[in-house]
Amino acid sequence: MGKWTVGYHDEVLRAKMKSLVSGAIKRSKLENAEPWISYDTFVEELDSGDSFTTSIIDILVKELAERHFRHNEADRGLIADRTALSLKRLSNPVRVYGARSDWRGVVGRRGVDLTEYLSAPPDQDEMDEDDEDVNVSYEPANGGILEGARINSELHPVGRVSQTRIL
Repeated sequence: MGKWTVGYHDEVLRAKMKSLVSGAIKRSKLENAEPWISYDTFVEELDSGDSFTTSIIDILVKELAERHFRHNEADRGLIADRTALSLKRLSNPVRVYGARSDWRGVVGRRGVDLTEYLSAPPDQDEMDEDDEDVNVSYEPANGGILEGARINSELHPVGRVSQTRIL
């Protein structure tokens, strides 16, 4: 196989994208999915500046880069943890358009079942991510005294009257 030119790379990308989009449209039509879109309309409506479109392409590029460096061929077909988390974030209910009848007259907000939200277990992926960002050490570096700690020998247990009287 010879060296590919920039023009050939562009042509291969164009052909692959056309094939992927055409295949998705055909599958959608076979599944009688609603709403349906034609290839021409899809091409006309695709906005390269749209945040959802750029996010999907960013996720795809990062996923393919990660798969490229996997040594085991069978592992190359698996989705990376980072990709799964990115897709989950992208589907956050705040970013999902709902039917107009679900809206309660407040622009940009949807009704939330507070009981369901508060009783749901914490999202493990979100908790794991928060743990990665925080690097906290509770060991004092300055001779055993925590910075900001207040050592006061005049503190008294609750319910005990202080021996100091104000005259």
